[in-house]
Amino acid sequence: MELLIVMIIVSGLLAFFIPALRLAQKEAIRSRIDGDLRVITAALKVYQEKANRYPEGINYQQQLIGSSPQLLDHQLNDPFSDYGDKPYIYKLSPNRKYFLLYSVGTMGSTQADINDIGKITFITGSPSIEKWISNGSL
Repeated sequence: MELLIVMIIVSGLLAFFIPALRLAQKEAIRSRIDGDLRVITAALKVYQEKANRYPEGINYQQQLIGSSPQLLDHQLNDPFSDYGDKPYIYKLSPNRKYFLLYSVGTMGSTQADINDIGKITFITGSPSIEKWISNGSL
C-alpha cells in the first residue's frame, strides 16, 4: 500500500515536471537561435563592409568562414532544421542590398522572402513567432 502511494506521488510530480522541462528546453533552443542569428548578422555586416557586397547563395557561411579575416569559426546550424544539421536560411534581395536570415521554426516549414526595397514577406510562418533578422523590414 505504501509503495502504491509513493508511486502515485512520483507520477503526479512527473506529470508537472516533464512539461515544464520541455518548455525550458524550447526556450533554451530559441535563445540559442537568437544568439546565432546575431553572430551571423555581425559577420555579414563586416563581410559587406570589406567586400562591398553580401555573400552569395546557400554556402554563405562557408564564405564567412573562408574570408580574411575569418568572420565565423564554424557553421552555425538551425536546431529546428532536419536533425539540426542545416544552416539557417539566408536570402538576398534581387538587387543584393538586403538580406534575410531566419530559422525554419518549430514546425520546420517557415518560408519568407525579401524584395529590392527590403520588404520582408512571410509566405508561411508568422514574423511575430518565428526567429528572424534582417537589414530590411516587414
